[in-house]
Amino acid sequence: MNIYLKKLEVKNFKSFTPNEPKIFYFEGNSATIFDGPNGYGKSTVFDSLELLITGDIDHFNSRLKNGHTTYLSIIANSNSLPTEIVGHFKNGDTTFSVKRTFKWENKNESELIYSNKEGTSRNITNEQLYSLLNINQNFFKIGMYISQSDSLLFLQEKYGKRKEMLTSILDMKEIEDRVEFIKLLKSRYSEKIRSIDKILNEKKQDLLSNQKKLEEIVKKTQIGDQLISYSKLFPEKNYPFDAEEIDVTIPFESYENQLGPIKKLIDNYDLFIKSRQVEEVNKLLKIPDNRLKKYFYRATIESYSNTWWEQLSTLKKYVDKQQFPLGICEFELIKGKESIVKPIAEYHSDFEGKNKLEKTIQGNRTEIVKLNQKRKALYEEHKHQDSTDLEHCPFCGSYVDDLEKAYADLTDHLESSMDENQTKINKYVISLTELTTAISKSLKEVIQPFIGELSLFHELRNLSSLTSVEINNIEKFIPDFSSVFIESENLGKDFQILIEHFRTRLINLKGNEEVYSREDLIELNQVFENNFKNEKPGITSKDLDFKYLYIQSKYQDVYVRELQQIKKEFVKVEQILIKHNNAKQVEVLITGIGTYNLKAYQRYQEQFIQKIQLPLFLISGRILQTYQLGLGTYAEVNATQVVFKVAYKETEMNTDIFNILSVGQLNGVILSILFAIRKIYSKENQLDIIMIDDPLQSIDEISAHSFADILVEEFPETQLILSTHEEEKSRLIQYKYQQVNKKANNYNMQIEYLNS
Repeated sequence: MNIYLKKLEVKNFKSFTPNEPKIFYFEGNSATIFDGPNGYGKSTVFDSLELLITGDIDHFNSRLKNGHTTYLSIIANSNSLPTEIVGHFKNGDTTFSVKRTFKWENKNESELIYSNKEGTSRNITNEQLYSLLNINQNFFKIGMYISQSDSLLFLQEKYGKRKEMLTSILDMKEIEDRVEFIKLLKSRYSEKIRSIDKILNEKKQDLLSNQKKLEEIVKKTQIGDQLISYSKLFPEKNYPFDAEEIDVTIPFESYENQLGPIKKLIDNYDLFIKSRQVEEVNKLLKIPDNRLKKYFYRATIESYSNTWWEQLSTLKKYVDKQQFPLGICEFELIKGKESIVKPIAEYHSDFEGKNKLEKTIQGNRTEIVKLNQKRKALYEEHKHQDSTDLEHCPFCGSYVDDLEKAYADLTDHLESSMDENQTKINKYVISLTELTTAISKSLKEVIQPFIGELSLFHELRNLSSLTSVEINNIEKFIPDFSSVFIESENLGKDFQILIEHFRTRLINLKGNEEVYSREDLIELNQVFENNFKNEKPGITSKDLDFKYLYIQSKYQDVYVRELQQIKKEFVKVEQILIKHNNAKQVEVLITGIGTYNLKAYQRYQEQFIQKIQLPLFLISGRILQTYQLGLGTYAEVNATQVVFKVAYKETEMNTDIFNILSVGQLNGVILSILFAIRKIYSKENQLDIIMIDDPLQSIDEISAHSFADILVEEFPETQLILSTHEEEKSRLIQYKYQQVNKKANNYNMQIEYLNS
């Protein structure tokens, strides 16, 4: 028993209002036709059914909005309210409903609720809905529904994608899971095999290498045991490796590690000495130029006391600032020179006189200002008194003819009394300027002979000189360093020339040969100091070789036991490798099983598509009866693709239909594909509906009649939901169903819209 749609309720979707659901009834009708002019909601019904079953609308383009995402909420009648779509289904005597609700604040997310006739409800997922209707998404898109806007979408896909879409309508999850399981098993098994193979072969090579090494050592120990007698290399020390009784519980490598650095030093003693010399020279080359410079000028710096240099430096600073404190007259360079001391004393006398006058003038000016302010206030008060005696002075009571003129004359006299002091100050300024020039000139003449030395003093005063250790280290390589590296006018030496010569001699001492690294040198220095007290070794490399042989001879029994154990392990590894090679055959077997399953899976897919070839050819031949190049569409299938072809250039079927047929003919082909799939792939107890949104708009009259005949003849039990904007074709479909006593109902969407 198949599943059919009884009723559809849609609320708040496109033209369907959010207030009351729009209801469409399908029960009892083999065909339901939606007709009427374009724009009244025919396609909305199909979009509602698609949205209910898949949760999306295939032809809705979410990227139209200037590169940004557009949400389905824009097709809601009111996106502030939820959109609800309810489908009521019948399966024999059983009924159930599925309700999908979009709460648009969650963007395109929706909620699915399943309800049965007993009133029990539960939330379900999209996958559970497909399982309930016994279909999958691709079966709905290819075998159930042809959309008006996407009718040719399937034919526009690449050949490989066509095959993928067609075969995906099959329920092959179990086969696919098996193929994936075998693939995963093969991958992990191969990885394990490779890992074990690598471990075993590496182990085998290690055992072979160790066996060879031990065989050579055992041979040496046998020789050493016969030929080498005990000899102590370091009489004054008690090293473990130098004992007569060797402790064989300690690994032989421990003795090797002790003797290795000693042998390295002895074998490369000349290189070691050269490396030490280079290291010492490198330390000398890192001495800063300024420290060498201070050492170079040591005699010059020591020839003057620090006090003398400090006085010279201070004097230079005062000359630069044009300041001459009295204290500088006691400096050693000036003391007793009357031509400088006397002008400095006069300078300070004039400077002090100038300062006193300036203070006097400032004080007088302040007092005169205060006196004038008081006189002016008293004069103003006198002027405004109601008195006839206005010619008497308010300050002294004397009678004057013109009181205002007398007040002004007195003010001028008081202010002019300061001009005499200002004249004296001007004389002091002139004198100070002349004295400054004279003193500065005299002092510069005193300082000038020492300017070069003063500059050197400033440069070197805070620097440290060479230490005695550094001087001794230098003189090990350059014996005449102290006598040559010193300033001397007689010899005409120059610091820059000497320092370049000094560094060149050191660099030449280094040479160009390779020397030990810093790390190696530290190790060898320790050996040299601890074992030989920094003296040339008194033992030879041959002595150490004999010591090696002596120690090895004591390990003879240990090595023999190790050699026997290695040989036993090698036999075990060989046996495991034999078993491992047998395990590799299992990998080949798994690969064969995987290949067999994959090919079987591909053959199953091909056979399914091949099954639709004949019905497709016959059905398309009936629908495309006016095609001038011959009847029927042929589906060519191989392991990776599906090509739909028609007869072209006589009988050759070598051109894909999408490049040959008209739009109307392509619509006929897509209808033929849907019918062919339904003829081959129809299951019991599945949703048995064919939904076609306006397929006849570009199909001619003859094809339309053939289309209607195929519907009623080939799919008598299938529920048809169809739309058309042509009333003649709507009546044609209804008439065809009435001829075979099938009920057909129609909704004129223009009338439905006007009624609502």
